[in-house]
Amino acid sequence: MAPPGTSAPLYPYVFSSDRLGFRPWQPADLEPLHVLNSNPEVMAHFPGLPSKSESRAFITRMQQLYTRRGFCYFAVETLAQGEFIGFIGLAEQTFTAPFTPVLTLAGGSNAVPGTGATPQKEPGPACSGPLKS
Repeated sequence: MAPPGTSAPLYPYVFSSDRLGFRPWQPADLEPLHVLNSNPEVMAHFPGLPSKSESRAFITRMQQLYTRRGFCYFAVETLAQGEFIGFIGLAEQTFTAPFTPVLTLAGGSNAVPGTGATPQKEPGPACSGPLKS
């Protein structure tokens, strides 16, 4: 988010597109993340609706992952308004399962204000072709 009267983001973007900035998590992201996590339509393909303390723990885990590995699910905001709209990126999954540890690509987003965009109802393809080693 840019401070009033400036165009520079308060926290530098790791990368950006024409409309969106992708950055590490900050404490001010808790409230908008909790709103996103409380929306059943947005969270339809997630295991449940996280509580506020679970949202806080998620931010902490992403901050630690970014510090340790240089990647995480990044907070995403609009460049024009500096408004938090969701997250996307890579994260380690280390729960006990035959396929872990593993990296996952995931994201979640609220509707983009002022654009008429709405959350995607069905997940799109993760990739458009076979992975190459």
